[in-house]
Amino acid sequence: MEFYVMNEKGIKVAILEYSEGTKECNECNSIKIKPGSLMSKTTICLNRWYDCKWIDDAREKAVKMHIVDDFNDQYYVFTKELSCESPIKAVSVILGHIETNAWELMINKDGKTLKELYR
Repeated sequence: MEFYVMNEKGIKVAILEYSEGTKECNECNSIKIKPGSLMSKTTICLNRWYDCKWIDDAREKAVKMHIVDDFNDQYYVFTKELSCESPIKAVSVILGHIETNAWELMINKDGKTLKELYR
């Protein structure tokens, strides 16, 4: 199912696809950031090593592997799909800060959050 994420100004910046695991593999949930989505060029972190290392690593990998290209002064644009281990990681990579409310920030076309539909 597709969801979108908005930035702090209320602009849709990313489209994500969430797939729920099965009875046989409850841990097989997947989240994919779709091409055309935007990734903030800046990160906001209090303690760079402790709370943002994993965000920085994922973002640097996306740039080095040409998964994203320059879009404008504020954003990169995804040119390829990027799989993430969790909604928190996907939204944090997009927005450039740890986002523990990712389940509430991911909204589908009907206005339902990922949390409402899958938790």
